[in-house]
Amino acid sequence: MFRISLLLAAVFAAGSITAMPALAADLALVLLNDVSKSMDDSEYEMVKDGYRAAFSDPEVIAALIGNSGGVAVAYVEFSGRNEIQLVRGWEVLTDARSARDFGEAVSRAPRTSAGNTALAAGLAGAAKLLMDGGFGAARQVIDVASDHPSDGGRTANVRDAVVAAGITINALPIVDNQPIGTFDGRMTYSTAEWGLLSLIHI
Repeated sequence: MFRISLLLAAVFAAGSITAMPALAADLALVLLNDVSKSMDDSEYEMVKDGYRAAFSDPEVIAALIGNSGGVAVAYVEFSGRNEIQLVRGWEVLTDARSARDFGEAVSRAPRTSAGNTALAAGLAGAAKLLMDGGFGAARQVIDVASDHPSDGGRTANVRDAVVAAGITINALPIVDNQPIGTFDGRMTYSTAEWGLLSLIHI
């Protein structure tokens, strides 16, 4: 929860755009949450609780208010290639109440799927959502929460295209010690491929 709060505060505070049209946001942010079958209920609830805590955190709210044009936020869940769902958004947050309301709404929303992990498709979907949003010169950011350690490089081309389009990607890795279905039950997500808290290779 604390890491999500720090991440959001940093995103909201970094380099606000000035001279924006009155109805435009300074920042457009997609919260992209992995809900594939590897994300068990406890991990899923941890992420949702983290969003709720973050959007009521005084530091996050202060950073949000510092964006005079507001922050447009959308919450997206992804698992399989055809399981990418806009759950909440776009909503323009301008004050403490709108931030808290968004966090509460996200935390209460039911899980949309639990399929495979199509990280490339999820990232591409989030980027399309941003590019179709008509946000002009607003900063555009995707925050990915996932426990998926590697996809063999399949997401690299999508990542590079998204970054080339001017979109920032932040990764929040979820590392645990739960068995991943090996024969002896000794291999866990954190020991399999993550290494020591390495970021998601996307």
